[in-house]
Formats: sequence, C-alpha cells, structure tokens
Amino acid sequence: MDSNIKNEKVLQAPCDLAKVETMSKGKLKLIFVTQELIQEEVKGNFLTAHEKFGWLNFLAGENQIDAVDLLDLPKIKKSDDEKMSPSQLLKAVIFRLWEQKKKPTDTFEEYYRKHMERVTNQYKEMLT
Repeated sequence: MDSNIKNEKVLQAPCDLAKVETMSKGKLKLIFVTQELIQEEVKGNFLTAHEKFGWLNFLAGENQIDAVDLLDLPKIKKSDDEKMSPSQLLKAVIFRLWEQKKKPTDTFEEYYRKHMERVTNQYKEMLT
C-alpha cells in the first residue's frame, strides 16, 4: 500500500469521454466533459491538479471507483524526455543536429561548444 496515495485526494466527477485523439509517440489526448451540476469544491480540486502528472482511471457507467481500490497502483515511470534536465535535453537535440550534417568537420564537442557560444552571445546581446 502506497502511503503517498493515502494523503492525496482522489479526484472524481461524473463525466463523458467526449473526444479521443492520437498523438505522436503512441500517446492519446483524452477530453472529458463533466456534467453541469459539478460542485464548486470538485471544480477547485480539478483546477488545483491542472498540469500535474498522475493516473487516470475511467469507469464507464453509474458506479464510482472506490479510493481504496487505487492504493496499489504501480509507480509512474517518467518518459526519457522527463528524465533529462533541460540542459541535457538541449545537448541531445544539438547532438542530433550534428549527426544530421552530411559530413561534419568538427567533433561533436567542438560543434556543441561553437553552438552554445552562439546561443550565449545571442542572449548577451539581449541584455544590452
């Protein structure tokens, strides 16, 4: 039993799964529409959770999911992009650019340093 879940509020509201879209990397975009008479407290709880990462459970029909049934959910694993710091992600993207050059004359480290110097100089110019 995960003690973190006991301290978290499980958000539930009656809703319709209104739209499903496919996205890149096998992801889905799900759009739910709540019923008209949703309580203000429930609205506030969902607004507080906006842009947070978590589990989604949807049970079609009239039944509610019991919060106790959610205690043994597996831990959420981060995607590769989320495991990298912003600077690591930028370096990985610059590496792909370097790889895509037909015949790079610089080593990756030289290319990276030159690229970062250009970016740094652009930001320095914004400061003056």
